[in-house]
Amino acid sequence: MDNLYNEYINSARGMLYLATSENNQPSVRGVGFSKSDTNDNVFYIVTQPTSAKVAEIKANSNAAFTTPIDMATGMRMGSNRATIKVSDKKWEDVAHLFTNPGWHNGHPHPENEIVLELSFPSVVVQSYAQEQLEIAF
Repeated sequence: MDNLYNEYINSARGMLYLATSENNQPSVRGVGFSKSDTNDNVFYIVTQPTSAKVAEIKANSNAAFTTPIDMATGMRMGSNRATIKVSDKKWEDVAHLFTNPGWHNGHPHPENEIVLELSFPSVVVQSYAQEQLEIAF
């Protein structure tokens, strides 16, 4: 199961679409992420502390996400039972997880940003080659 989950993580190429809601107004945006090296059901997202998503998260920690579809394989995963919060971790705690040079182009000073922690009890994975499968943690 771990290998399958990691295949889906790799197919996302560090990108997911995060949905939040404040005052019944949904909002979705593409964000870069990295998986925790200690908890398989935790992703880290780095963002400006003054971004709109931070205010939304502080108002409502319920979230959903999906990864972009890999057009060659159909691989994608997501959860509509996620929660998100401002993490106690700092950039220096998670820096080793963000190795994609493209991510760093969009975050030239991550040391001035905050870390968000997206956690979920399970994910649904799908592809062209297999039926939908739920992976619980």
